[in-house]
Amino acid sequence: MSETRERFFAQLGTTTHIGLLEGTSGTVLAEIKDGKQTEKLYVNIHHGDVTASRTGSAPDCVIRTNGATFDAILNGKLNAMAAMLRGLLEVEGNVGMLAAMQALFRPSTGAAGERAAGYARRH
Repeated sequence: MSETRERFFAQLGTTTHIGLLEGTSGTVLAEIKDGKQTEKLYVNIHHGDVTASRTGSAPDCVIRTNGATFDAILNGKLNAMAAMLRGLLEVEGNVGMLAAMQALFRPSTGAAGERAAGYARRH
């Protein structure tokens, strides 16, 4: 797992609630392909409470991409919905869950080389 993904999922492990996702519940499975290996990561959202793990129940949404694309999304260099529209990210199931997941990704500030501090605001 890349350092970017390790940091993202470690941070989700400390998150108990994200206000932006209070109206959302479901499970997203991210299948990230690096060479011949496929990494599976589950993100569970239950009315704003978010957890991440390597195992999970049947997902409502499956996203498939390569490691470089997923890392760019996590870093805010690439919007997940734009990646889907460009064919860089494959989505199966509830696409609305991908839109909800966007709240977890680091936003770009638009300024060259600058990033907003942290991922989604946590309460």
